[in-house]
Amino acid sequence: MTLCPHCYNTLKHEYPRVAADFFPDDGPVPQVLHATEYVLRLLEAKRLAPAFPYKKKVVLHDACYLGRINGVLDPPRKLLRSLPGVDLRELERNARDGFCCGGGGGRMWLAEHQGRRINHLRAEEIVQSGAEVLATACPYCLTMLEDGVHSVQAERPPKVVDVMELVARSLG
Repeated sequence: MTLCPHCYNTLKHEYPRVAADFFPDDGPVPQVLHATEYVLRLLEAKRLAPAFPYKKKVVLHDACYLGRINGVLDPPRKLLRSLPGVDLRELERNARDGFCCGGGGGRMWLAEHQGRRINHLRAEEIVQSGAEVLATACPYCLTMLEDGVHSVQAERPPKVVDVMELVARSLG
């Protein structure tokens, strides 16, 4: 299990191509899961029960490597919908048509000298949505969008959090 969609992609698709075998002779290779998939399984098996309400308007930013590249679109949404009080809204560009924050492409380490930073463009879309909270399931997106939201002049900028933070808050 991994919190990072980039690690998820590497463990699931790239390591097997180079014959990486981390579990020789110990039985079947474990399934690679993103944290949202794993926690959703716990929720569906009734091993977790969100109880504490979080009455906020939440939008989900789909991480490129989780959604567009690996097709893991439902688990973050199902987790957010399972939280009492959450009013989940979709951004205009979402799911397989989501808009990149730039983090996975290494933009957080580059100084942009032409045009506008991609995370600032995405943050403007998020602020314009009227969301109180922006949830994502990627540490790169979290960093890029926190920076982006702080760059936008907004009276009430949304709080940027990981989906797992909201789940943990609801569990108490």
